[in-house]
Amino acid sequence: MPAPTQIFISYARKDGRELALRLQADLQNAGLSAWLDTNEIDGGASWSSDIEQAIEDCDVTLTLLSRASFISEICRAEQLRALRKGKRVIPLLVQPDADRPLHLEHLNYRDFTDTTQFDEQFVTLLTDIREGKATNLPTNRQQTPNNAPKLPENFVARLEELTALRRAVMGDDTDRKVALTALRGMGGIGKSVMATALCHDEIVQAAFPDGIIWLTIGRTPGSLAETMKILGTALGDSAAHYDTEATGTSRLRDLLPHKSALIVLDDAWDSKHIEPFLADAPRCRFLFTTRDGSIALALGAGEIRLDVMKPAQAVELLRDWARRDDEALPEIADRLGYLPLALKLAGARLREGIIGVDWLNTFQHVSQIKLGRRSTDANDNLQVCFDLSTNQLVEADRSLYFTLGVFPEDVWIPQVVVTRLWRKLDSALTDFDCKEILTDLARLALIERRADDGAFTLHDLLHDYTREKLAGQRIPTHHTLLSAYNPAPEKSWHETADSYLCDYLVYHLIQAERADDLSALFANHDWMHKRFEQSGYTYIGFLDDLTQAWEIAHVEALRQIDADQEPTIIAQCIRYALIQTSINSIAANYPPKLIGLALEAELWTSERALAMAEIVPNAEHKANVYLYILIYGKLSNNQRIDTQKAALEAALNITDRYRKLEMLILLAERMDEEIKTNLLIVSLRAAMDIGDKNSRADFLLRLAQKFDEEQRIQILSQALAAAKMIESNSKRKKTLARVANHMKPNTVLKDLKPSQSQINNINRDLLSRDLNAVNAIKDKASQERALLTLALHMDDELLIQKLESLKSIGHKYWKSRVLIRLADFKQGDQKREILKEALIAANMIQTKSTRAQTLAVLAGNMEGSQKAKILNQSLKIALEIKSTPNQVRVLAKLVIMLEDDQKIDLLTNVVRAVRTTHDEYWRANMLSKLLPASEKPAPLIHDIRLALCTHIMNIKINKRKDLHYLIAEESIFTPPIFSPNTLDQIAEHVMDVCNNWRWQ
Repeated sequence: MPAPTQIFISYARKDGRELALRLQADLQNAGLSAWLDTNEIDGGASWSSDIEQAIEDCDVTLTLLSRASFISEICRAEQLRALRKGKRVIPLLVQPDADRPLHLEHLNYRDFTDTTQFDEQFVTLLTDIREGKATNLPTNRQQTPNNAPKLPENFVARLEELTALRRAVMGDDTDRKVALTALRGMGGIGKSVMATALCHDEIVQAAFPDGIIWLTIGRTPGSLAETMKILGTALGDSAAHYDTEATGTSRLRDLLPHKSALIVLDDAWDSKHIEPFLADAPRCRFLFTTRDGSIALALGAGEIRLDVMKPAQAVELLRDWARRDDEALPEIADRLGYLPLALKLAGARLREGIIGVDWLNTFQHVSQIKLGRRSTDANDNLQVCFDLSTNQLVEADRSLYFTLGVFPEDVWIPQVVVTRLWRKLDSALTDFDCKEILTDLARLALIERRADDGAFTLHDLLHDYTREKLAGQRIPTHHTLLSAYNPAPEKSWHETADSYLCDYLVYHLIQAERADDLSALFANHDWMHKRFEQSGYTYIGFLDDLTQAWEIAHVEALRQIDADQEPTIIAQCIRYALIQTSINSIAANYPPKLIGLALEAELWTSERALAMAEIVPNAEHKANVYLYILIYGKLSNNQRIDTQKAALEAALNITDRYRKLEMLILLAERMDEEIKTNLLIVSLRAAMDIGDKNSRADFLLRLAQKFDEEQRIQILSQALAAAKMIESNSKRKKTLARVANHMKPNTVLKDLKPSQSQINNINRDLLSRDLNAVNAIKDKASQERALLTLALHMDDELLIQKLESLKSIGHKYWKSRVLIRLADFKQGDQKREILKEALIAANMIQTKSTRAQTLAVLAGNMEGSQKAKILNQSLKIALEIKSTPNQVRVLAKLVIMLEDDQKIDLLTNVVRAVRTTHDEYWRANMLSKLLPASEKPAPLIHDIRLALCTHIMNIKINKRKDLHYLIAEESIFTPPIFSPNTLDQIAEHVMDVCNNWRWQ
C-alpha cells in the first residue's frame, strides 16, 4: 500500500517535547508530513480546532507515552479521538517507568527510552508506519460511559462559553493532584445546561475514557452515601463499599486515583457536600455548579463565571420556544435580563398566542405592582416571570400547580400519581381534567413532560418556587397524598402502594412527620417482601428505605442524648442494624453455583443476581458469585463489562494471597481481552510475591499458559527458578517435571538431581510438632518461638517441668507472659522467684506500650509496696506513649488498679484522651471500662451512649453475628448504660428479627 503522508504526533510538553520535535524533523526528512501542536498558553496547552482537524486529516497517530502524558487530558483526548476515528495509532515509550493507558494496552509500543538507540528504533517505526493497518479499538473503549442528562428541548449552543469551560476542565497541567473547577452563576442562568453540553462534547468524552459521571447534590442532600454509590458503581466498583459517607469517602480515595473520569456535582450549595468526593486523583477532574462564589474560594477551586446569554442567543432561544418570530423579541430578552429559564417561560407564553407588545405591557404592569418600581434586578425579573406564567392559570389550577412542591426534587412523577393527589383535593376533577392541566403546565414551560408516558418533573428553581408557594400547606398536602393511597387506617402500606409509592413512601412519611408510621413500616417483614418484588427481586429498594428510617432514628437518638435523656430510640436503631445485617448474611449464604444455575434456568434475572452480589460481604464469596454470573448470566455489553470489573475488584480484596491468586486465574478465562491483560499482569505480580517456592512455581506454571509465546517463555523461566529452590527432594522433582513438559528438556533435566544441602534441609519446618522436635531445632530464635508456643498449651505439670528451659528464653515479652502464667502454680519463695524473673524480662521489652501493659499485668500478681512500685513504673512509661490508642489501652487497665488519690487525676486525663479519638466503637468500649473507676459516671455514660449510637450508625457490619457480638459486649452493657426498659426493648428486637423475620 502507498505510504501515508499525514502523521499526527501526540505528546506532553512537560517531558515529551524534545522527542516529539526530533521525530517530526526525521519524519519530514523521510518524506512524510508530520504535524504537532506547538501552541502554548501560560506554559501549558489547550484543545484547539487545529488539533481536531489534524487528527481528522492524519493517517497515523504517534502517541508519546510519558509520565506527564499519562495524566494529561489533552493527550488522552488526542489518543482516544484518533482511535475512535479509526486511525492507525502507534505508542512510543518515552520513559521506562511511564504508565500505559488502558485504551492503549492492546497495542505494541516502540521503545524510545534510550536515545543512543534512536536511529535503530526509528527505522522500525518507519516500517510500522508504512505497513500498518487501521487500529481496532476494544469495544468497551469505543464510547465513554456517560450518565449526564440529555440536552434540553430547544437547546441553543453557547460556543464561546463552552470552549472556556472545556479549557478549564482539560489541559496538560500535570502538577495538580486535585483538579476542581466551579461553574458559578445566578439561578436560572443555565449552569446545568452548560455542564450538560460539556458532558456531551466528543472531545471531553475522549479525555475521560473511564466515564463522565453526573451527580445531583441539591440544597439539602442529606446523606451522601447513595450519591457516592452512584459514582463508585459507575466506575465499576461494588455498591457494598458505600454503606455510609465515611466508608464511601475512604473508598473513593482508593478508587479515583486509578481512573480517568470527569465527575460533575450539579447544584452545590455547601462546600461540605463537595469535600467527601474529592481525592488525590491526577487523571480525574471535578466540576461543580453553584450560585455561591464562597464555595470555590473555600475549596481552592478554579472558577468559571457563567453570565447571561448574549442578546442574539437569547433571541434565538425565545424564538425557538415561541415557534415564531416577533419584532418585540429583542426587547423581551432585554427585559428578562437574558436569563435562559425566564426566556423559556416567556417563549412558552408567547407560543400561546400573545403578541410581544402585549407581553411587555403585562410584564411592566406586574413588575410595578410587585416591586413598586421598575424591575431591573435579574432575580426579581425571574420571580416576576414565574408569577406571570402561573397567573395565566385559573386560580384552582394555580393552587394545584403549587401542590407539585411535595414531590421529591429531580424525579419523574407518573401522571397517575398527581391525578390521585389532585382528585383527593378536588373530588369534582376527572382523570381527563388532570391530564389537561398537566398539558397546560407543560405548554407554559412550568413543568417538563415526557411524551411517551406523560410523567413530569420540575426545574429546581420552579420546585423551590412551588414549595415556597405551598408554605404552611406543605405537610397537610403530604398527608393528603398518603391518605389518597391509604384512606383506611387499618390497611398496611404493602397492600396499597403502587410502583411510585414503593419508591417514595418513606420520603413522604418523613416529610409528613409521621414517625410512628415510619417505624411501623419495619415492624414486620411485609414491606420488605413488597419492596423485594417491586425492585426486581433485589433488596436495593428496601435497604434504601431502611437507611432513611435509620438516619431519622439516629438523629433523634443524638437529640435525646444532647438533652441528657436516655436514648430510648437506640433500640429502634439496633433493630434497623439487625435487619440490614440479616440481609447481608442472607446474601452471604447463597452458594455461588446455585445462583449460576438459577440464571441458567432463568429463575433469576441477571439484575437480581448482580444486586445480590453487591451486598455479599465476603470478598472471595462475592468474586465467586460474579464468576458464576459471568458463566451463566445473559448480560448486556455494559453489564458484562461492569461485572468483570466488580469481579476483579472483589478478587483483589481477598486477603489470603493463595486464594486470591486462584480466583484471579479462574476469572481470567471469563474476561474481555483488555481486562484480562490487566488481570494477568496483576496475577503475575502476586505469584512472584509468594514466598513458598513450590506454590510460586505452580502458580507461575499455570499463568504461563495464558500469555503469548514470548511472555510464556519468560514466565516459565521464573517458574523453573522457583522450582530449583524447593527444599523437598520429592516436591522439587515433581515440579521440575511439570515445568519440563512445557520447556525444552535440556533446560531442566540437569536440575532433577537434588543437592546434598537441599536434602539436609528437608523437613526443617516440621521439627516443632513436639518437645523433642523443639529441642532438636538448631536455630536458637526458632527454638524459643516454638517452645513459647507450646508452653501456652502445656498442662500444669509439664509447664513446671520445663521451667528452666523457659527461663533461658530470649524473647522478653513471651518469656514474661509464660512466667506470669507459671507463677500461678507456685507458692511462697518459688512464686516470688518466678515473678522476679518475669519482672526482669518485662523491663527489657523495647516497645513502651507492650512494656507498660506487661508491667500492669504483672502488678496484678503482686502485693503491698511491690505492687505500688510496679504500678507507678507502668504508669510512668504509659504517660510517655505517643500513640493515643495505645496509651489509653494501657491507662484504662491501670486506672482501675490505682489508689483513689492517683485515680482521679489520671481518670480525667484518660477520659480527655479517649474523647479525642474518632473510632466510635473503640471510644465507647474504652469509656465503659472506666465506669467502675469513676465516682461520677454520668458524664461518661453520656459519652458512651453518644459513641455507641454513632458507632451503630456508621459501622460497616457484614454479618448479623457481628452485630450480636456488639450488642452482647459486656464492657458496653455492664455496668448498664441503659435502663432495664430500654434493654428489654433491645432484647425484644433481637429476638423478633432473629426468630420471626422471613427472608426471600
